[in-house]
Amino acid sequence: MTRKLQLHERLRELLISAHAENCSIVATFLDIRGFSGFTAPGGPFDSALYLRSLYGKILSEHFNDTIFFKPTGDGLLLIHELPSTPEDVPAVISSILSRAVNLVDVFGQIVSNDLMINFDKPQKLGIGVARGSATRLVSNGFVLDYTGSCLNVAARLMDKARPSGVVFADRVANLIMTADVVPLFSEDAVCIRGISDEVPIPIM
Repeated sequence: MTRKLQLHERLRELLISAHAENCSIVATFLDIRGFSGFTAPGGPFDSALYLRSLYGKILSEHFNDTIFFKPTGDGLLLIHELPSTPEDVPAVISSILSRAVNLVDVFGQIVSNDLMINFDKPQKLGIGVARGSATRLVSNGFVLDYTGSCLNVAARLMDKARPSGVVFADRVANLIMTADVVPLFSEDAVCIRGISDEVPIPIM
C-alpha cells in the first residue's frame, strides 16, 4: 500500500508541471478475445500471471521498439512515434503491421513456454492500427499519456477485427504499405461508430 501511494504521489507531482507536445504517431490497440469470460483455475491470481507473461512477451519479442504502452484491462495500447522524414514512414508502418499479423498468428502459443501458465488460455487476438497527429503529455522528461483522434480510430478498428485479425485504416494505405506487407491484407469498408456512422470508410 505504501508503494502504491508513493507512485500516486509521484504522478501527482508530474502532472503539476506537465505540458503538451504535438507529435505524429502510430497507435495500436490489442484486445484479447474472450478475456472477459476467461476464468483461470486460480482465479484473478492466475489471470494476473497470464497477463504478466503475455504482456512481457509482446513487449520484448514483438514490439520492443514501442515508445509508450499501457494496459487497457484486456489488452494493450502501443504507441510508436513516426519519423519526421516522409520517405521513412512506409517502412515504420509496414514493420508494425507485419509484426501485428505475426502476433495474431502465434498468439495462442505465445506463453506456451512459461511453466507458470499450466491452464487453458485465450486463443485469439484483435488488433486495430491507425496513424495521425497526437498530443503527448510530458513532465520532467516522462511521457505520461497520449491523446488524439487516431487513438480513437485504432480502438474502433480493433473492435472490427473479429473474431481475430488486424485492421488498418489510412487514406493512403496503399502508398505507405511496402510490397511485402500489402499481400497480407485485403481491402474492405466499414462504418465506425462515432467517427463515420453512415458512410463506410476504406480499411485494410
